[in-house]
Amino acid sequence: MIILGGFVHLDPHDIDDFLAEARATYPTAVANPGNKAISLSAHDAAAGTVVVFELWTSQEHLDAHLSNPQVQAIFTKWGSKMSNEVQKYIVQSEGLARG
Repeated sequence: MIILGGFVHLDPHDIDDFLAEARATYPTAVANPGNKAISLSAHDAAAGTVVVFELWTSQEHLDAHLSNPQVQAIFTKWGSKMSNEVQKYIVQSEGLARG
């Protein structure tokens, strides 16, 4: 299991446009059988901070998502306009948080 999580920092005036365009890729992610969850939301809109959470069953599925032209277009357009602090976590075991 792979978890992507962390923050993206943008100009606060760009946050709504970024979120709309990034969220437009949700159907592509959900159609990928290896996607278990994807979510981007404003963490602190006034500061231009977005929180990212994604859950993938394998690196191959994540790679397929990241190579999708629609997803690539997001990175092409926004890459130079943001500070990306999203990290990849590789999960070796799973269990309930409270049990």
